[in-house]
Amino acid sequence: GPTSSPRDVAKAMLQYLVDHLEPSVFTKKKDAINTFDKYFFRSQPKYSEKDVEMLYLGYGNTKGLLHACGQASWKTFSLKQSSTKALGLLAKLLDKKANHDIQTFYDVFLKLDKAHIKNMKLEKHISATNGNKNAAQHILNVLKDDKYISEVLAEAAKQPSVGLTDAGKDHLDKQLK
Repeated sequence: GPTSSPRDVAKAMLQYLVDHLEPSVFTKKKDAINTFDKYFFRSQPKYSEKDVEMLYLGYGNTKGLLHACGQASWKTFSLKQSSTKALGLLAKLLDKKANHDIQTFYDVFLKLDKAHIKNMKLEKHISATNGNKNAAQHILNVLKDDKYISEVLAEAAKQPSVGLTDAGKDHLDKQLK
């Protein structure tokens, strides 16, 4: 058959990930995230702003990566494992050491409405024992929005989980300054 161009593969991989992040579908979200992660950082495909927006927010009724970051288990209310993985992928996409095409990802991310950012439930990632603290901190640093950062940290402090000790909170505040 005709060989697919890298562009076709890039689009197909994007579609595959977003479709598998659909919260209502019992899919292998973690596998989809791993597969996309491996593909992306090995091939470093070029994505347009539209592509990146679709990755972040989904399309039509599908949700996208940001929403996947904030998925809690309905049984335990704690974050799903796929959520910590999704946040890890997002943090990596927003890391210039990992992503050679960071600018597009960065520009689109910083233009997003705060409602989408709040969907990631960063406060849960910071306070929960199973959250992805490092990724959440990296993303807060990327946002450089002091007001939002203090809101997230205040929320994190209120989370009922066995979260941070006071020393841990002080440390986190310092790290984010």
